[in-house]
Amino acid sequence: SIFVACYFATRYDGKSGKDAAIWGIHLGKLERFKMRKVYSELGIQSGLSIYEKDQEIIQKIIKREARFVGVSILSPFRQNKRLFAQQGEFLSALDINKSFMDNLAEVFVGDCDTEVKNGYCDFGTPYKRGYIDEFSSDELVKYIGVVKFIIPEKVHKGLRIVLEHMNIQTASLFPDFEGAV
Repeated sequence: SIFVACYFATRYDGKSGKDAAIWGIHLGKLERFKMRKVYSELGIQSGLSIYEKDQEIIQKIIKREARFVGVSILSPFRQNKRLFAQQGEFLSALDINKSFMDNLAEVFVGDCDTEVKNGYCDFGTPYKRGYIDEFSSDELVKYIGVVKFIIPEKVHKGLRIVLEHMNIQTASLFPDFEGAV
């Protein structure tokens, strides 16, 4: 949920004095990357669900049976009350010897003619150049694989109040004693 992501992005409001960010990942582009570079090399069966394929990739990476630069979705093997409440899935780097951003770039760079620097999109001809809000949703879905949403520090407090009214707060996301402390 983007709202749960907002909670975690602004959780320590007032302590950092900095803007927060939420990243959006185009799962279709991530899946195409895995189909092109990962599944065939690892011999992953085509009849498995995406979840099962992701679990198999992560197991092979953890056991050092394979090495890839890229990212994959990591779903917890076991759910507890906190993970269930937080609806947690994680984006995991596949090569721990490279930075997370290098792993992320491997998936999305070269997938299209788009370069994103500091929130600014550079579309090749015949597309236009401009800030992300100047593009139609069709253009974004077709060309953008990763979007970084900046949450200015000045709106954190108001956003946290809105989230509390939606019951997205510490007590609901950390329902056990251990998490509430």
